[in-house]
Amino acid sequence: LEPRATSRRSSSQTQHPQRRTMMMNKRKILKAFKARGLTPQAETLTYTLNFLSRECDTDEDATEICKDIVHAIKSRAIASSSNNDNNNKRSNKNIVTPRMLAAVVAELSKTEEDVINEAVQLLDAFHTKRLHYDAPNKQFSLLDGPVELHARDPLSKVEMYRQRYALIHQRVLRNELFRKGLRSSLSNGNVISLTPVESLVGRGGSSSSGGSSRRNFFLLGMIVQMDDFHYYLEDLTSSSIRMDLSEAVLLGEGYVTEGCIVLVEGYVMDGTLHVKSIGHPPSESRNDAVNVIGYQNTDLFDAVGSYADHEQLLEQEAQCGMDSMFVILSDVYLDRNDVMLKLKIMFDAYQHFDPLPIFVFMGNFSSVPFTYANGGVKKVMGYFEELGNLIREYPSLAKDARFIFVPGPKDPGNSTPVSPRPPHHYFRLHYDRKYHMQHSHLTLAEYVSFRGKSCYPVMISSTK
Repeated sequence: LEPRATSRRSSSQTQHPQRRTMMMNKRKILKAFKARGLTPQAETLTYTLNFLSRECDTDEDATEICKDIVHAIKSRAIASSSNNDNNNKRSNKNIVTPRMLAAVVAELSKTEEDVINEAVQLLDAFHTKRLHYDAPNKQFSLLDGPVELHARDPLSKVEMYRQRYALIHQRVLRNELFRKGLRSSLSNGNVISLTPVESLVGRGGSSSSGGSSRRNFFLLGMIVQMDDFHYYLEDLTSSSIRMDLSEAVLLGEGYVTEGCIVLVEGYVMDGTLHVKSIGHPPSESRNDAVNVIGYQNTDLFDAVGSYADHEQLLEQEAQCGMDSMFVILSDVYLDRNDVMLKLKIMFDAYQHFDPLPIFVFMGNFSSVPFTYANGGVKKVMGYFEELGNLIREYPSLAKDARFIFVPGPKDPGNSTPVSPRPPHHYFRLHYDRKYHMQHSHLTLAEYVSFRGKSCYPVMISSTK
């Protein structure tokens, strides 16, 4: 958008018609801005004229493109002023600066490839907003401020688990099955509800009681292991009950581990909860969750400047986007021949995909912990040189594939085991290709879906 330098001519008669033509074009541009209540700066008019002269072949094309530019700038001004109650600041939004013009022109000049490349953004998970549930007021809110990987004190860790439980509990209560009363194949179709753990502590019942007198309970709680090496179920009532998992049946897919918040069905006997079935809480679509918590018009990840920009990005994705996928690998030991062989097999399979997947490589990247002694830096750089040579064998991957690297705790960086790790520059792929080096152990990749018109977060962590 920089103004072109006009050549000096000795004859003033040849300069005058050119200057008059530029003034007339500037008047038309100024009139278009004024019609939408905008006030362009003098440099803005010059840059706009140079851009139209360079990109347009006819006056009709220039007029249409000028209208598009003015409309886009006005839309941005409206979106910015709607978030500001100060009238003086609102009036300043109507002044069109060269920087604002450059941003709009760059946005309107995006190609299909540009739109697809911007569909994935890497965000710092330590600086994203956190969803918080206020139980007394029964309200959701977004908390700002940095996130700490390690709790500062025991109360911070307790609050983290309380918030995790509260969010899942609210999601379960919103589920249609729970609102109508959950029916289980094990409960003969009787309508049931969730039971707090504290109501079962100290409950009677013995092994001498008949099976017909046993009452099934449904609970939502977190699996913990006490000092007696037995598993217990806890919830926000600050109570826990020992579980007998010998007869438990896993419902649904996935794994159940210590620290999971699960739905449990079972009966109490001799002070122990004998679990008959256990599984993860029901899931919820993102659109349903956003509608319930009341953030339909909010970019939860602060990845774009405004919600209007976010909506425009989604419209572009709907027009130009294609379905894609992530290929996530952990502990990619580049110093081992068998790992490099497996990578070659993987690249053979993916090289003809359209579009190509996004490859996420998580450390550690060496089977031997990194040290600065004995040429450790050169060894690591050599490993990535070999990886670059391997990728070059696949022209489609080398040209269009995207790679994200997340270092592990034993990869180069700070010599102390501190997270997140500081930036370092030992990882380089020496071939003509864009790639991303994420220095933090915790990464949030925002993926704009092309069909659902939603942003889906993918949490990527290599913290061991």
